[in-house]
Amino acid sequence: MTKKYRTFVILFSLLTFCAATHLFGDDTSKWVVGAERFKYVSPASEDPAVANGIAEMFPNRILAQLNEDLVHIVYPDEKREQALYDLRKTRLSLFLQLSAEYKKRDSLMLNAYSKRKLASKIKQEEKTIKEIQDKIAANLKEADEVMQKSVHEELLVQRGLFNENENAGNAENLKRMVRNMFNRDADLVTSRNIAFYKDDPIAIFEPSEEAKKYGYSSYEYERDVVTAGINTLLTGTITNYGQYFFVSVEVYEFPGGKLNQAVSEVGLIDNADMISTSISHQLIKTISNGLPVDLEIAIEPLYLKDQVRIYLDDDLQPPKMTNIKTLSGVHAIRFVCDGYREMGTSYFFEGNRKYKIEVTMQSETELFIDAVNLAPFPGRFYAAGVPAQKLPSSEDDVFEQAKIRIDDTQILGQFITEDGYSTNYYIPANLFNNSTVAIKSNNYDINDYIDKRRRIMYGSYTLFIISMIPYFYTYGNYYNAANAYNAGVGSYEDALTWQTRNQICGGVAIGCGSLCIFELIRYLKAVNSVLPQKAKPVTASELKKKKQKELKKLEKQNKTKQKEEK
Repeated sequence: MTKKYRTFVILFSLLTFCAATHLFGDDTSKWVVGAERFKYVSPASEDPAVANGIAEMFPNRILAQLNEDLVHIVYPDEKREQALYDLRKTRLSLFLQLSAEYKKRDSLMLNAYSKRKLASKIKQEEKTIKEIQDKIAANLKEADEVMQKSVHEELLVQRGLFNENENAGNAENLKRMVRNMFNRDADLVTSRNIAFYKDDPIAIFEPSEEAKKYGYSSYEYERDVVTAGINTLLTGTITNYGQYFFVSVEVYEFPGGKLNQAVSEVGLIDNADMISTSISHQLIKTISNGLPVDLEIAIEPLYLKDQVRIYLDDDLQPPKMTNIKTLSGVHAIRFVCDGYREMGTSYFFEGNRKYKIEVTMQSETELFIDAVNLAPFPGRFYAAGVPAQKLPSSEDDVFEQAKIRIDDTQILGQFITEDGYSTNYYIPANLFNNSTVAIKSNNYDINDYIDKRRRIMYGSYTLFIISMIPYFYTYGNYYNAANAYNAGVGSYEDALTWQTRNQICGGVAIGCGSLCIFELIRYLKAVNSVLPQKAKPVTASELKKKKQKELKKLEKQNKTKQKEEK
């Protein structure tokens, strides 16, 4: 093994391990957002049913305005609060166990045990108490380690060391990659998809009376919220001033019961949607915990850069904007210009990073390529899920043809027969200069065909294994007969008979093995047929010859059919 090859193997192994660690190490849990019923300060004459309806209406509408694709960025302090809550919960459980064991030990004195038996039982209880005390001590030590680790991670995040340094050299980045590869805490900042309480934006969280009594910062309230699986809780107050409503919303994060943000809005009750939308927009930054993102826009061709209108989440950006600042998360960006096709995409932008978006605008002038199916099955061409434009056909046309619009990249599509069987195909961009391309579809269920080929392949393999039994049997007898003849105790005719039988069985085994290999190849070809079929260029003369050949074939089939009917 050469030095260069060993280096490649080591780097490949390291990169594979890194990818696997990242794949299985990401936090895939949800960040749950819920809301309790707002407090409604209404006139004394207000109908209680109306008051309750308004108190539930605003939290429902605010949650409904949140984007379903929002992502919450989880920082070290939030991980710390969750870890400390779990440790505190465990300590409380251990303390209750410790209290019970102390009471159990003290109660031993009240029983009429002998002095020896009493000492044995007290020793056993002391051992149990010591184990619980050790667990509490370990728990406290772990809590202290969590605090210290959180402080360290927060400093790293503040210094921006949780992302790769774009200005560092390749050698420094390689050192960082190898160092973080074996560091389970390398991902200091993770993300969770935002979900609603009970997966329903209109579900209202109902805390217990005890939790209401002690307030949001109490352990009782924290216990109820965490038990309900809520991470961010919206609370609020609605105050009626004549025809106007003042809505104030506070955002608490659990575990910890930390107040993150308080926002407010004023409006008429008829403008409840406006009030809810305004508040939800103000809350998005807090709920998503977003980091800033820099987007650098590059438009091609250059003379269009002042004419292209850029929309970020359907908000028109200022003219001639080439650098956009936004928050991390999923954003939809569109580029619109008169006389050119609209371009756009949605993407999750990771915070504290800079992205360069290069866009090549395409003229609205549509270009097409002709596609033909060289199998005589009636059906329809589809490209990118859209039916292609059918070409008019004459009586002698036996192949389906269509016009397919050309995009800037390869074309992916399907040909679906009238019987409902589909064949995937693709047209690479290097064939766009051809006037016509061709595919050959299938008119059968490909899954059934693969199952059939697999069964036949397994059958041929079984036949091959069975054929080896008589081969080895006859070979053993031939070997023994030949040795006996050479030793002078056997006959030549017996050895020759077994040799002939072995050669016949060997020929049969070779035939069965060849059949097995043949069926294996057919099975692999059947499996590969599910992959998109690459279109091939075809000239007008070649297409004409194929049509004539197919017409002759159909004419021959019709004559044979007529003879059979007669």
